[in-house]
Amino acid sequence: MNRNQLNQVYQQRASEFKVEAERLQSQYVFYSFVRLVVFLLWIGAIILLWNAFGWIVGVATLILGLVGFAQFVFWHQRLAQNVKYHEHLSTLNVWEVQALEGDFSAFGEGESYVDPGHSYAFDLDIYGPHSLFQAMNRCVSVLGEERLAQFLGTAAPEEMIRYRQAAAKELAGQMEWRHHF
Repeated sequence: MNRNQLNQVYQQRASEFKVEAERLQSQYVFYSFVRLVVFLLWIGAIILLWNAFGWIVGVATLILGLVGFAQFVFWHQRLAQNVKYHEHLSTLNVWEVQALEGDFSAFGEGESYVDPGHSYAFDLDIYGPHSLFQAMNRCVSVLGEERLAQFLGTAAPEEMIRYRQAAAKELAGQMEWRHHF
């Protein structure tokens, strides 16, 4: 896939994920209202049934309603997580478009890994602004960044280099998996 095609793919994915996040957000807001109405109806049912049929029916309604309401809250929270997931995917694809245009500012620079005594890190701009680290960095955790810094700052045996190249080649065609990961 050439640079223009990749740019189009990232732009399209960013747009699709944004639209989906907005759709899910609308659904979330609607279910927030439904959740409030269900809660108020449940409280009303408890009061009415308690007064009409006694405390046993009232407590049973309380327990059944509590279980049902807890399940509804769980579904609502999963919807909120799904909204955030799609927002993050949209942002990720926007960042990739920016990176294709030479703007890597969304990604960490790796300045904390600079070693003044390193034999080639300064000559090759391994770490810091506009560095190899920043161009390659797609890490979302400190451990990932540490591992990338280690890979870039330490010479590897030839068989390890070939292994990493094969792994990179395998992952190159799995955009959906990489973004989900």
